[in-house]
Amino acid sequence: MDFKVRAFREEDLPEIVKAFIDGFISRDETVDRLNKFNSKLVDDVVKLFIEIGDLVLVAEADRKARGVLIGYFPNGFRFEKISGFASNLVSSFSMISNCRTISTLLDGFIYSFQFSLFYTSKPSILLLTSQKDFRCGIGTALMDRWIEKVEREGYDSTIVGTDERLNWRFYEKYGFERDKTFKLKPRLFSRPMEKISGYIYNYDVRNDLKRDRTGKGETGTTKG
Repeated sequence: MDFKVRAFREEDLPEIVKAFIDGFISRDETVDRLNKFNSKLVDDVVKLFIEIGDLVLVAEADRKARGVLIGYFPNGFRFEKISGFASNLVSSFSMISNCRTISTLLDGFIYSFQFSLFYTSKPSILLLTSQKDFRCGIGTALMDRWIEKVEREGYDSTIVGTDERLNWRFYEKYGFERDKTFKLKPRLFSRPMEKISGYIYNYDVRNDLKRDRTGKGETGTTKG
């Protein structure tokens, strides 16, 4: 399937939220719980990613955005840009019965967020996800465009953090290499009652011309 990769538009948000939910497809009950959340709350979580990101790309098929990549460049954490938005989001949690569950979901992003925003000088992928029915090439299409942007900006590498096995396969087949390891507690939205490790992956764009762009795996939600 061919995908048109372009910049995110506000009207894409409903489809991007679907992609975000579908990123947790590893367990059907997980998706059921997400679908029962207050819709505005889930929208706001996705909006927070968008606010933090410097580049938001979508892959379009059938005239709708079916996947998204949110990238961040190391030009300083813009606390003033998101502090008010994040405060409103936290306030919303206290009024929602599902706040503990949704907070657990966000907790999976904390380590890789901290690393991306404060401890590296490399561009980072904060989120890469797609709708489950559009996973034949969509991750590669988005990643190719991101790598092109990273190279044009003068960087020689990019990183991503993930704790989902589905993503490990995609990134390793694409050409990323494991750089750092971090431990995560068992969480509802990954592998319940299973201790897991997360990884920071690094991709050297200087090797991009040598890379075989065919036969790559696809991706669910990226915690990064």
